[in-house]
Amino acid sequence: MTSERHALLVFANAAVLDRAHRRWPRALQPLLECNKFPAWSNLGFDVHVFTSLGSAPACATTDNVHGQRGDSFGERLENAVETLSDLGYRKVVIVGSDCPDLRPTDIQQAFSALNERELALGPDHRGGCYLIGFNIEDRGRLHGIQWRRNTDFNELLNRFGAENSWRLPVKLDLDTWGDVRLLAKSQSLWRHVAATLLQLFESHPSSAPLRIQLLTREQRIRWQLPPPDRSSPSL
Repeated sequence: MTSERHALLVFANAAVLDRAHRRWPRALQPLLECNKFPAWSNLGFDVHVFTSLGSAPACATTDNVHGQRGDSFGERLENAVETLSDLGYRKVVIVGSDCPDLRPTDIQQAFSALNERELALGPDHRGGCYLIGFNIEDRGRLHGIQWRRNTDFNELLNRFGAENSWRLPVKLDLDTWGDVRLLAKSQSLWRHVAATLLQLFESHPSSAPLRIQLLTREQRIRWQLPPPDRSSPSL
């Protein structure tokens, strides 16, 4: 391992499973494979992937692949952190595989910030987090956070204190069709890829607009999101 102190914890199932969970067409799967995490393991931290048992994540070339354990998302996350604690890591940064604009420098900056702060956060565009970093002795403060409800950024900030926290810029993560459309219209380096993939899919099925509307509504229910803003054509 490259370091005994710093661990990047990636929650990442196989892209095909993540795509199926979102009910996306195969054409959009590359958007869940943007980050090549194993290549980052020579940057001063170790990469540990926690995935559903039996799946092969896109970053499975790393030797540090673990099965997730637990019934709820929170339980699986806490068990993963505990595994890294048992391995002797003192600082942990958690990310997923659904933020195309996540960069290795974001991880490095988060670890550096933890030398002076208790918490490092990367807020997403809905009130959740695409990155969470903390010192291992503070891992118990994650218990009871309401994950996947777009409130975890504020919950974590309140729990650790704004004065003890460091923040990265807001970035898009991809859970819904609306998110892919936002990515295509953003200044992201991946905007042209997103736009091309959307066009590739939508130019073929005649029922694409209706399917997108239905899938987006279903995903909002599944992810406990508020109803879309009807004034925004991208949602």
